[in-house]
Amino acid sequence: YLEVEETWTETLEKKINNNFKNFNFDVVNAGIDGQSTKGHIWNFKNWFSKIKDFKTKYIFFYIGINEVFSNELKSSNKSQKNISYPNKLKKWLKENNGVIYKFYNLTYKKLYTNDLLNVGHKSRETNYKLINNFYHISDNDVVEFNDRLDELVKLSNNINAIPVFITQKTLRHKIKGSKIYSINNENYYLREKLISKIIIANCKKNNIFCIDLFSKVEFSTGSLYDLVHASPKGANIIANKIFEEFKIILNTF
Repeated sequence: YLEVEETWTETLEKKINNNFKNFNFDVVNAGIDGQSTKGHIWNFKNWFSKIKDFKTKYIFFYIGINEVFSNELKSSNKSQKNISYPNKLKKWLKENNGVIYKFYNLTYKKLYTNDLLNVGHKSRETNYKLINNFYHISDNDVVEFNDRLDELVKLSNNINAIPVFITQKTLRHKIKGSKIYSINNENYYLREKLISKIIIANCKKNNIFCIDLFSKVEFSTGSLYDLVHASPKGANIIANKIFEEFKIILNTF
């Protein structure tokens, strides 16, 4: 739902180069939808290593909301057992026969949905409800998450790049006074807050630059078209805040 030039990466590039005339930064998007710290580690080992003479000054890791922890995996595996046979067949075709599934997927979307461009993420209406659920990340999950963050710092340093961790925020929750509202029974506010806290603590431990967008941005209606992914409006909010924080480093050059 946005053009390449409207993404936060391209917007950030323009802001840096327009405000610092002696720079000619090229901000390149090396991430994909749904990518977690595991995916970023995979990039280093299976992608970046194959790019001849690959060099970059900084690597921005915009991370948090795609992490999956053990309690969520158990819940997901449990729900998988209750999948109907038609959906199990659909899942099997998707995983084992790309041609058949691609034909089915394209036909279905043309006949029954408006997703003709195969965007995948649909615009969502907000229907918040008061929630009192607690969210907990186990000690073991915290250790493993920190290990992955440490690995990203190490892999960045190995190619002489400076890592910058950036936390994420969604519109799947909102706060009114002291009350938390969510789109379902998941306490997304506490989940994102805890993950952000772990990332910031890891930044301090590794003495790297960090931008806590979770605590520093406010998204309004229309900023995230599906409550998670940025619209042009949301991308501009993200780019503005990253630039505002990152220019502290640029001013030291």
